[in-house]
Amino acid sequence: MSYLEKPILACDFDGTIRQGKRYNSKNKRLMPFCKEIIKKLYDKGCRLIVWTTRNEESIDFVKEVLKENDILQYFEEINENVKEIQWWKTRKIYADFYIDDLNLQGFPGWPKVYEIIMEKEFRE
Repeated sequence: MSYLEKPILACDFDGTIRQGKRYNSKNKRLMPFCKEIIKKLYDKGCRLIVWTTRNEESIDFVKEVLKENDILQYFEEINENVKEIQWWKTRKIYADFYIDDLNLQGFPGWPKVYEIIMEKEFRE
């Protein structure tokens, strides 16, 4: 179970939310099913954070992509903890799930992400 009442999901940006892994790419297309699954996770009560290695100057591009794809409103923070966890003072934010294309077996796709999270968090 999560630290707070609802699970916190830290979502990587490049290659996970946005198609393409090249940092300097101006591609604004989302990964397949990203928008639908992000909305479903939000509607289920998940708390979403964008967690990216992008520097402060390029965070505006992240916000622009999220806004243009109509999903910015689903994310509480970008590279910050949710308000209830402000005591956590490290560069790595707290999350119950880290959704990233660079995990050990690669990004499984948004439908599989949804399946894994719902299986683990909402089984009861």
